[in-house]
Amino acid sequence: MSLTKILIERKIKPGTEKEFRRLMREVLSGAAHAHGFISGETLQSVDDPCLHVTISQWKDLQSWTDWINSDERKKKQQEYDKILAEPMKVVALHYE
Repeated sequence: MSLTKILIERKIKPGTEKEFRRLMREVLSGAAHAHGFISGETLQSVDDPCLHVTISQWKDLQSWTDWINSDERKKKQQEYDKILAEPMKVVALHYE
């Protein structure tokens, strides 16, 4: 098994916090049912309240790829895109 962690950095537009939190709950709920999902959490920057980092753990990179490319996740990304101040950044990591 090749555990994979995904870091997603999102900078949202000021005033969109409520919408962001709603989307986060919905996406996490969907991910929780996705094949290979292990865990996930979202953190807010102490220095910049518009900056949020999500860290999720997956069984392998393919499980993450299947989720991010699913129709359900793509629809949520369209909603995210409306409240993002800049494009999200994604980094896939694995243990050495």
